[in-house]
Amino acid sequence: MKATAQVSRLSNLERALLVLPILGGVVFGALPFLLGGGFGKLVGFPGNDTFIYRLAGAATFGYAVSLILGLMQNEWEPLRLVVVATLTFNLASILACLMAIVSGDTNLLVYLIFGTSIAISAITIWLLNSHKTSARPAPDLSVGETRMLWLGVVLSGAFGLLPLLVPVLLAQLVGYKGTDVFLIRQAGAASLGYAIMAYYAIRSSVWHEVRLP
Repeated sequence: MKATAQVSRLSNLERALLVLPILGGVVFGALPFLLGGGFGKLVGFPGNDTFIYRLAGAATFGYAVSLILGLMQNEWEPLRLVVVATLTFNLASILACLMAIVSGDTNLLVYLIFGTSIAISAITIWLLNSHKTSARPAPDLSVGETRMLWLGVVLSGAFGLLPLLVPVLLAQLVGYKGTDVFLIRQAGAASLGYAIMAYYAIRSSVWHEVRLP
């Protein structure tokens, strides 16, 4: 049986601030997942490769689900790694936005995501800094659980970095058109967040923190 961690409660301000990343995960997750390429066409992109749109939406929506579950518990410790992942996702998203802006491949959605990612990054950095002195219990994960997390690091890392760095090449190698570069990079950003979350879960090795990730 997993050990129970000493937990700290979220303040009302912290709960309120977490609403923004939840809304971002819901809006930018559910719409691409449900509409597929239609979402791309709706916001001014070619809208090809519907499967990639749905993958990006699914990965993004996962953040909202984890954050909502964490808010329901009203504890910081189970949310810590999810917040780390959310920060990683949004920093990578900022990079994807800057690449789009520099290349001239922009529209209103790019700037909307750019602003949202900056705001969410600021919120998550503040939360992590506020709780940096929180005590954590001794590791209690099994060897098998740790190995599964390493698998998550490798797979999520690969499907995070490759779409970010070589989106067109990767898409075409696996049989897609690769025209919606910004969307492919956003999918990579979401996956990279999961890789970093799995890595920090290994470093933590505390079930109370690893359960939500």
